[in-house]
Amino acid sequence: GEALKYKSDDRDVLEALKTGWEEALRENPQAPENHIGLGQAYQYMNDFGMARAEYQQALVFDKNNAIAKKLLADLGQAQR
Repeated sequence: GEALKYKSDDRDVLEALKTGWEEALRENPQAPENHIGLGQAYQYMNDFGMARAEYQQALVFDKNNAIAKKLLADLGQAQR
């Protein structure tokens, strides 16, 4: 997270972020927050399709997750 504050456009930082969330998902694949985190990593990388899929997966495990709902709703605006 700190690295993103300083180098949010650095591909290595984004890859490290994605890798960290992928590892978290391997450890706990049903945790909505892990899907949200990976979704945000994809969103930072401008991979909006994968971001959408991860936010939707978070909602499979917690259909009332306000963060996943908001990120999903705001995804179109972020894409523009």
